[in-house]
Amino acid sequence: MLIFGAILVLGTISKAEYNSYNTKTSYFWVYDNNTTLKTNQWTTFQLGIQTCNAIHISGVYRHGARWPGDNYIMEMTSLQNKLLQHIPNIDNSPYKFLKTWKNLYPLDKEKDLITLGAQEMEAIGRRLGQRMQSFLVNRLDQLLFISTNKQRAQASAKEFYKALIKATTGQDRNLTTLMINNTIVRYYDKCWKIDSIKKSESILKEYDDFRNGRFFKNATENIVQRLGLVNASLDKDEVALLNQMCPYERTCFSRNDWCSMLSDDDKDIIGYAKDLKAYYEDAYGHPLLASNSCPLMQNIFNGLDDAIKGGAENRRYTPGIFRFGHSETLVPFFAALGMFKDDYPIRANNYKAMTNRKFNTTNMIPYSANLEFVLYECNNGSSATEHYLKLFHNEVEVPIPGCRGILCKYDDVRALHADMIDNCQLDSICKEPAGSSDRRTLVNGVIIFLALLFSNSVKNL
Repeated sequence: MLIFGAILVLGTISKAEYNSYNTKTSYFWVYDNNTTLKTNQWTTFQLGIQTCNAIHISGVYRHGARWPGDNYIMEMTSLQNKLLQHIPNIDNSPYKFLKTWKNLYPLDKEKDLITLGAQEMEAIGRRLGQRMQSFLVNRLDQLLFISTNKQRAQASAKEFYKALIKATTGQDRNLTTLMINNTIVRYYDKCWKIDSIKKSESILKEYDDFRNGRFFKNATENIVQRLGLVNASLDKDEVALLNQMCPYERTCFSRNDWCSMLSDDDKDIIGYAKDLKAYYEDAYGHPLLASNSCPLMQNIFNGLDDAIKGGAENRRYTPGIFRFGHSETLVPFFAALGMFKDDYPIRANNYKAMTNRKFNTTNMIPYSANLEFVLYECNNGSSATEHYLKLFHNEVEVPIPGCRGILCKYDDVRALHADMIDNCQLDSICKEPAGSSDRRTLVNGVIIFLALLFSNSVKNL
């Protein structure tokens, strides 16, 4: 059973404030409510004398807002205790709330979906139902929903589905069939080669250099001075935690006391560090990071291919496939598509020059971030047909990299990614070198043996 967090009271939040919350950003903070919303606006359009009708939609969705992980929950209390110990005369401090602040984050619900996350997915499903109502209304029983094995992803799928059905038919209906497939939507999990890349010192060099550089150090000093800490400082991880405390408090409990501890400049610097980490660890730091997303790429284009063949053969096919995963599902896939790639890589030494960078995880991958391909069949009344593809990121039509403009011929887009689609061999990407598993088992055995030996030695002292 899904148990949500506190009742949401959003209030107003400025772009300067949320712009550096990275992956802990609520979808409601970045979604533009002025975005056009019309019934069936994604269903059909005119291309010269051709009428183009949607024949398939393929979506990938990050789960909605969630509780923090257990490590964050415990670190929050430790940080509170440290601040209480080192802020003198706290009763006259702007941060006197620390004396009464309670860590209400439930360890038994760590990383589960919260109320706000359910509301995010409901809003997205409802708008899609409206935008594609005539296409979906007679095809609802043919849609396919896929999720990872995590509660937050599965619960997101269910909230999305209920809203989609309600907007399309006016009926209340629950999702009864949800395919759990980690290979497609959690492809990055348990991949030895990807893990080894992420653990290498070189992959996070830019991230480490920036956190050890003058901007991050100055931000830390400013925060310590603002808090009035005596006989104490904050380490890099504690500074980063402060920047995560604010969005967690807002999304989970609609509280904002912790937000006053950092200036907008502090948040921007900390946020840039997080972007560096995501850029090199999940996206453009190594070619295999993007290649590893080939199961997702293959699944999407297999569905698109089948829709074209199904229409040509006048047979049933799956008109919509909706996949629910995580930030790590989407970021490597963005890289595989060539999305959010700046003219120059973001680095530790070009922070000021990258203020308006494309690779900004706050806008790219907030909670409930989504990517939707809509396939259209276009004809002018004759037997000849053409197929075109549109791409929507967070419900906004965006150019497909490698294609000139918003509307792209399907065959051209498919050709750009043919190798990943037709030659996806995840086993070869993730296969562990022969003997390494045995060596790791031996090392772990030695470590356990030495630990037991040391334990026994202590007991005998």
